Amino acid sequence: MPEINMPRATFLMTVYNAAPYLQECINSILNQSIGDFELWIIDDGSLDDSAVILENQNDKRIKKFYNSRNLGIADSLNQYLHEIKTEYILRMDADDICLPHRLEKQIAFMDAYPAICLSGGALQYFGKADYTWFPAETNEEIKARLYFNSAIPNPTLIMRSAWLRQYKLFYNKDFREPPMEDYALLIESMQACELGNLKEILVRHREHDQNQSNLFLQQKEESMIRIYKILFDTLGLAASLDELQLHYQLAYNLPDFNKYNISDFINWSNVLIKGSANNTELKKTMRFYLFKLFLHLKTKPLSALQLMLYLFSL
Repeated sequence: MPEINMPRATFLMTVYNAAPYLQECINSILNQSIGDFELWIIDDGSLDDSAVILENQNDKRIKKFYNSRNLGIADSLNQYLHEIKTEYILRMDADDICLPHRLEKQIAFMDAYPAICLSGGALQYFGKADYTWFPAETNEEIKARLYFNSAIPNPTLIMRSAWLRQYKLFYNKDFREPPMEDYALLIESMQACELGNLKEILVRHREHDQNQSNLFLQQKEESMIRIYKILFDTLGLAASLDELQLHYQLAYNLPDFNKYNISDFINWSNVLIKGSANNTELKKTMRFYLFKLFLHLKTKPLSALQLMLYLFSL
């Protein structure tokens, strides 16, 4: 239980070479519409002026931690994740910007739905990208989307700290490059709790060349395949390496029709759907990803017809 007079929430973020954006990020947290929070910031061995900027922060709500070397996001967060005693933990990236009512809206949402352990909201991209991600909202929709990709935007994540301690959950340090510890945590959580998302923009996400997720694009397929293996093992679905590679191609709309044909994608779809007890939301999500394959079938009319007939049968 939270201590008397303890704030209800803690913003938790790591910083690595984010000096150009760090002060704006911190200000966006400190200027929330409610002040019932603390901010824990971990400088993860930055080589720029991030540590200097952090040292100059005087707000009493801020707790500062410094790694002597770069540990990566997962290890940095895990050092302090279970030391936080506030009711809620909110993740934040050092180059992003919180909208002023983020905390207020997320606490109200979590208070209203006590069965939900993890939730998020819409994410507005700016900088080198300009669009808004409105994620799936309901528990069933989110879990179906998690078969393919992270379905709760990590910069908007709020978690119940007691639930994390109860299930002894940590961020998976095996997914450092590219950093996919957030997706791995959602996969490990989906069997143990309900998930949700607000249909409101909570955070502005800065897209630039130095985003951690953009620095390791070549390793992305390997990491995603390892995450999918954890997912399907958790769900009791035995998947071969070949099937995991096919699933990645389906999730990212990168089909290799020199290696697979449309029947392979249809057969894999049937395996997932039957293995998930014909989950209605999974069927809808599967239709979404399979439909995108039509873009690659312009010169394959028979395959396009085969896929169309299968989609009608779902």
